[in-house]
Amino acid sequence: MAAEGSLPTAGGECPSLHFVDQEPLPNCVPDAHYQVSQGKKYYWDLVAWLSCNKDNKALEGFLPKLKNHILGCLIPGSKANDGDKEFTLAQCNALHLINNRIYCHKVLRINYTTYDLCQAQDSLNPQMHLDVMVLSHEDIKNAHPYWYAQIIGIFHVDVQYCSPELSNHAPKWINFLWVRWFACNRNLKCSWAVCRLPCIGFYPQDESKAFRFIDPEQVICMAHLIPAFHFGCTTAINHTPQVQE
Repeated sequence: MAAEGSLPTAGGECPSLHFVDQEPLPNCVPDAHYQVSQGKKYYWDLVAWLSCNKDNKALEGFLPKLKNHILGCLIPGSKANDGDKEFTLAQCNALHLINNRIYCHKVLRINYTTYDLCQAQDSLNPQMHLDVMVLSHEDIKNAHPYWYAQIIGIFHVDVQYCSPELSNHAPKWINFLWVRWFACNRNLKCSWAVCRLPCIGFYPQDESKAFRFIDPEQVICMAHLIPAFHFGCTTAINHTPQVQE
């Protein structure tokens, strides 16, 4: 581990912590929807990290997408999960990532209510329990009620937004998840009548929607996905494997 807790910037470095990395996380209060460590031990210099991973297709447009997400969290009336919303150049330039650091965290805890009205908690991390579900924002007919994503990294950034849109220009702590989205396979019928669960698969890597950021507040709970091996297996990241929810 590099000095001061900074993380190595070698090409292809995975943006998550290893199980041996220690990051204190006290018990989560019951009325909090989610919990992420408040520590700043592990971080990347964002400019150096992006430079060393410039050939990684998953990182294309990483900084503009991140700024769009942060501005969606900060500006009143904006939607943090509206990845298609574009902010102006002036707004992006007014947003400063303090020290150009992106802080990495080991675990995300989610408190949620089960179907039988009991309280439960999921412990998520990019190494093992990494698939999540959020409410769908589609307004089409017969839209699936949920979206699904796979966590690549759990982060926070310290930001300062110096614009008249906000009266308070003090630094703010923004938690976010970097995810790869799944897409529903609408060509396969799913219902009790046909005895089939909904089928989903990764967006192709070249799709602009494939890699995005979401607010941990939007996560409902962990998603249990069952690989559908009868569709075949592959090691290609750009392939769209089928899994069932």
